[in-house]
Amino acid sequence: MAGRIQGITVEIGGDTTKLQTALKGVNTEIRNTQSQLRDVDKLLKLDPGNTELPAQKHRLLGDAVKETKEKLDTLKTAAEQAEQAFQWGTDFIGGIVNGIKFMIGKVGEAVSPVADKIRSFLHFSVPDEGPLTDYESWISGHGDNEHRKHADVH
Repeated sequence: MAGRIQGITVEIGGDTTKLQTALKGVNTEIRNTQSQLRDVDKLLKLDPGNTELPAQKHRLLGDAVKETKEKLDTLKTAAEQAEQAFQWGTDFIGGIVNGIKFMIGKVGEAVSPVADKIRSFLHFSVPDEGPLTDYESWISGHGDNEHRKHADVH
């Protein structure tokens, strides 16, 4: 699910409904307060001597600060949760990688007897790596390579 939060597109594989609902409520409160502040400013221009309007504006500015702090707290909580989810994902993938690294040795142990069995049948190839790289050491005493080449072809 993708949602827009203050110009940033957040793509999360989970449900962001609660975050979006919380931000929508705070944003609505902020817009209402801003609208009321504009109204008070217009009234102050019409009646600059009104003593009640500055007090009302002061209360509205306090509300705006409180609502902005609430939105910031909501975003901080969301950022902390996103960081925690990122860490969980990192740990999960790291576990998979470590498991593969650990088990690659086990694969070699499982393949080695098979390679040994193949070695007992195939006496003509020297691989770059693996258990058959010692070809020269076990082939000595079985004749020279030139003789063996002719014997393998026939």
